[in-house]
Amino acid sequence: MMNNIITFLLVVIALLQTKLSLCDNEPLVLRYYKETCPLLEEIVHHQVEIAVLKEPRMAASLLRLHFHDCFVLGCDGSVLLDDFEGVESEKKAEPNLNSLRGYEVIDEIKYLVEEACPCIVSCADLLAIVARDAVALRGGPKWNVYLGRRDSMKASLNGANNFIPSPNSSLETLIANFQSQGLGIQELVTLSGSHTIGKAKCKSFRQRIYDYKDSMSSSDNHRTKDRVPEDSRINMSDIWKRRHIGPTRFHDPNKIRQSIFSQH
Repeated sequence: MMNNIITFLLVVIALLQTKLSLCDNEPLVLRYYKETCPLLEEIVHHQVEIAVLKEPRMAASLLRLHFHDCFVLGCDGSVLLDDFEGVESEKKAEPNLNSLRGYEVIDEIKYLVEEACPCIVSCADLLAIVARDAVALRGGPKWNVYLGRRDSMKASLNGANNFIPSPNSSLETLIANFQSQGLGIQELVTLSGSHTIGKAKCKSFRQRIYDYKDSMSSSDNHRTKDRVPEDSRINMSDIWKRRHIGPTRFHDPNKIRQSIFSQH
C-alpha cells in the first residue's frame, strides 16, 4: 500500500509538471543541463540540505513556493519577480503576502548556480528541483524532475489572488479551481497531500474547527481546539511554537491512512 501511494503521488506530480510547465510547446526533458551545467543538481541539493537542517519547516515552505508559482501562469518563476516597470509582483497577493517564505534560499542557490554556469539555468527550473529535494530530505518520495522551463518576464497579481486556493475554500470551489488549471479531482486529492508536512498559524484553520460541521472526527476537533484559541486576540507569544501545528517530516503513508480510516 505504501508503495502504491508513493507511486500515485509521483505520477500526479509528473502530470502536474507536464500540464503546467510546457514552454512554447517544447517538452521538458530529464538532465536538460547535463552538458551546460553538470553540477546543477549537486549545488541545489547541498544548499537545500543546509537550509532544511537549519530550519526543518523550510522544506514545506519551499514546496509551497513551487506550487504557488505553478498555479499562476504555469511553472515559470513569476512568483519570484519583484515590482518593476510594468510588473506587479505576485508576492503582494493575499495568498502570498506575509505567507510565502524561502525566497532567500532560492536567491542563494541562484547566486551559486550563476557562479558555476552563468545565464544557463532558469529560476523556474530551480524551484522545481528545490521542491523535489526539500520533500526528499524530510523523508518524502523523490521523483524525476523534467527541466527546460523558461522564466517569465511578467507576473500576475490578479492571477495569484484569483487562482491560488484559499484554506477556506469549499470542496466545490477547489474542484472548479483545479479544473481551470486542467487538473482533476485525483490531482486535487493527491496534491493536498503536500500538507503532510509543514506548520500553519491558527488563523489558517480556526474557522473550520469552530464552525464545526462534522467535517472531521470529533476527537480530532477537540484535540485541535485545545491548541487553538477561539479568540484571535489572545496573546500566545509565550507558546508560539504550539500555535504552528504540524509535522516537519513525512511519515509512513500506511500509518496516516490507517489513522484516518480508523476515526470514521
